Amino acid sequence: MTCAPGSQANKNMCGPRLGKIILLLWAAACVVAGSGCADFFSRVSGETARQEALKAEQLQLQRRVMRFADEFVEHMGRATTKFQTTMGTAETRLIGQDWKLAQATAAFQIASGENGINNALDMIVLVSLSRMVVADAWIGRYGDAAQEILDVYVALEPQAWSIMDSVMSDAQRTALRDLLSKWRSEHPDVTTVSFVRFADFADTGTGTSGAHPRSTGTGLFGLLGLDPLAGLDPAVREVQESRMLAERGLYYVMRTPVLIDMQIQHLTFKLVGMQETRDLLEATTRVGKAAESIAGTTSQLPEVLAHERQAAIAQFMEAIQSQEAQTRALLVDLKGTLDSGTQTADSVTATLRSLDTLMARFKSATPASEPATPSRPFDITEYASAAEEFARTARELQVLVASLDENTPKVTAAVLRVTEGGKGVVDYAFNRALLLAVILLLGVLLTAVTYKLIARRLER
Repeated sequence: MTCAPGSQANKNMCGPRLGKIILLLWAAACVVAGSGCADFFSRVSGETARQEALKAEQLQLQRRVMRFADEFVEHMGRATTKFQTTMGTAETRLIGQDWKLAQATAAFQIASGENGINNALDMIVLVSLSRMVVADAWIGRYGDAAQEILDVYVALEPQAWSIMDSVMSDAQRTALRDLLSKWRSEHPDVTTVSFVRFADFADTGTGTSGAHPRSTGTGLFGLLGLDPLAGLDPAVREVQESRMLAERGLYYVMRTPVLIDMQIQHLTFKLVGMQETRDLLEATTRVGKAAESIAGTTSQLPEVLAHERQAAIAQFMEAIQSQEAQTRALLVDLKGTLDSGTQTADSVTATLRSLDTLMARFKSATPASEPATPSRPFDITEYASAAEEFARTARELQVLVASLDENTPKVTAAVLRVTEGGKGVVDYAFNRALLLAVILLLGVLLTAVTYKLIARRLER
């Protein structure tokens, strides 16, 4: 039966029949293509599972890198601190602190990166190159003192490589080892590798880029910039990236106090090694020794004063004894002069008595109204002897006056010398005591000023 065009009845009859035919054709197509539909739905569900697996793997890889960074910083820091203690010099303490700070900063920065695969590769580069630097430069320069640092890197290097076991193929692993060895041979004098990253090797052109880390190709730089979250739903991707960003930020913030503490220690060691700081410490040491000396002098001050007093008394007595002989000689001369004066006075007294006797004789020689008793006749020899005695007395008196005039300056000079000697001794003792008091006052003032300066410098 055919459906002719233009007939309304035919249209009413052919419409339902055509629909049934189309339905049968669709069913037959589904039966024929049943296996293809199953494969399609299987591929859709498999892609979703793969994306979930990549997401979980990215998170797990990121956390492994963070855990390794913490372990690396702890063991490396402990070994470096022991090296600083063993060497014990300001230079080695600063060198060790530089190394420890740079390694810890690089490890925490790598662990908080945005791509887990790149972070793992950078961690391998950091540990491997640092191990080479320690083996080449540190062991050759410091010997056994740096052996424990090398042992730490030798023990941690396999752990760093094991992070990429699920991502990196054997061929890629071998290529990376060769690349690191080649870089070290080309840069033997580089001792700071904390800022070298895996992306820095991209210019070497080693290997061919692979499309995926799990691919069978041997390309090494196919891992660089690989995004495990590619292909995810944009909303899911944004949520996942936000979650990872928060986790990385919290990780770095929690490790920041460790870096700050290392930075403070580094600044301290650097200040200690500066020439100005050494000069300040030497000046402080000298001030301390001066203060100890002043304290010792102050404690001995009573003994010093007693000794100086005894010395002053001894010097005064010595001066008196040195003047005693001259004074005794002057006293002897003075006694002789006084004796001469006494004799002269006696002579004058005798002369006066002779004159009185002579005058009495003159009076008795005058006539009187009554007859007097006949007197002894006049004897000129008596008057001659009296005149001679008078002349001798006058001469002795002149000698006495001359002797007094001659000895008076000596006596005066001796008295002045004794007076000046006593005054000098007293002045010497007073000046010594005053000098000791001034020294003590200056020492206390200098100690106070120095303490203020040091306190103000330390506060700055």
